[in-house]
Amino acid sequence: MMSTLTKPRRTILAHILTAGAITLAPAVCFAQASIEFIAVADATLYESSSIAPLANGSGEYIFIGNNSLNQTRRTLLRFDVSAIPAGSTITSVQLQIDINQASNSAPLPASIHSVTRAWCEGPTIPAGAQGGGANAQAGDATWYAACQPTSSWTIPGGDYIATVLSSQLVVGAAKVTWPSSPDFAAVVQSWLDAPATNTGLLVRGDESTENTARRMLARETSGEGKRPRLIVTFVRPTSCDDIDFNNNDVFPEDQDVIDFFNVLAGAECAPCNDIDFNNNGVFPEDQDVIDFFNVLAGGAC
Repeated sequence: MMSTLTKPRRTILAHILTAGAITLAPAVCFAQASIEFIAVADATLYESSSIAPLANGSGEYIFIGNNSLNQTRRTLLRFDVSAIPAGSTITSVQLQIDINQASNSAPLPASIHSVTRAWCEGPTIPAGAQGGGANAQAGDATWYAACQPTSSWTIPGGDYIATVLSSQLVVGAAKVTWPSSPDFAAVVQSWLDAPATNTGLLVRGDESTENTARRMLARETSGEGKRPRLIVTFVRPTSCDDIDFNNNDVFPEDQDVIDFFNVLAGAECAPCNDIDFNNNGVFPEDQDVIDFFNVLAGGAC
């Protein structure tokens, strides 16, 4: 729309700017938010000399590292991030897991990788401490199968990308947080943009020697706060309203400013836009006022 205001005059906006009441910054509409996602599936892959494949898809523990026989355990995790608004930009991703038992207290590396094949969680629940797994059932993920018995891994131990998304030192019983990285954020972004590509994460412990195993709490553990979680920070896709706040086709004008502040204070204005000027779902907030004046001054949003 073209402005119908052509006659030079000293507007409310000019008074505000002259008085220094508003300092206009570059017009950027931020709508950042964070969501914590509990794992929707997890499983342990057990390396073993046993002929029968081992599994643990529904037990309360998951494992990484090597046991006393130098046999490796790896954890699979999957998260549903569909609650993030489509079109959002992922800016940070962290993984949190509770370790509740360790072979030793030495700080040992544990890394996160992107899985490249769909897998099944499975029904198997091992007895006791669950470190040895149990005979796999149909629908379990095992060292050899992504989904027993119909889908095999290309390489025993899981199909995953070698690139480390995040690494952390893990010690004894403690809550461990793997930090964000550009690669980690990019993987979760791909899940959001193309949900069919979401085949989850694989967590590896120290596999260089024996007695490096870590037992962690699975999504089936009691107490939601102890379950594996992905903490995702993102920026919502937003666009600000136009500056004709009262929709009278005259802009910029003093009345738009007056009506904006009246509505901000709780007044009724039937033809006016709502007070969430930057459409980020948060209102009333300072950022709506900042963005309103940025756009009024000709900035982009």
